[in-house]
Amino acid sequence: MRKKDFLIKSIIAGTIAGLFLGFLFKYVEVTFNIRVYTLLLNIDFIPILGKYNYPETVEFLLHLLIAVGLSAFMVYIIYFKKLIKRHQLIVVVLVSVLIALVYFPTTVLSNRTPDFTSIEALVVWIVGHLLFGIVLASLYFILFKNKKV
Repeated sequence: MRKKDFLIKSIIAGTIAGLFLGFLFKYVEVTFNIRVYTLLLNIDFIPILGKYNYPETVEFLLHLLIAVGLSAFMVYIIYFKKLIKRHQLIVVVLVSVLIALVYFPTTVLSNRTPDFTSIEALVVWIVGHLLFGIVLASLYFILFKNKKV
């Protein structure tokens, strides 16, 4: 398989997993008033971007861009480093949960996000990212079935 095909499939997987996480967090925020969707889209802490107020659509597209970037990074680790199948799931889920650790600095650096001490938000945030990793790994198994570099 050509490297271009790997890139296209990693973009597809990242977009689908990013949409899943975004819609999940939007549902939780609207239904239970736990501001995890706001946290997901928060860019207040980014020096230049944080100075402006963007529409939700732009912030969501930035989230998808990050999800696609993470997907491409993980595809590189998994397929170009030739990890065996059982290690693939571990890598994707572990990276996704590690990404969830941005909860701490982003909640401290913004007024729009949940409190740093919100156990509900922290649990939803971590579980959501764990599910993001599972969705992403599942998509990799489907899209890259029996593929070699």
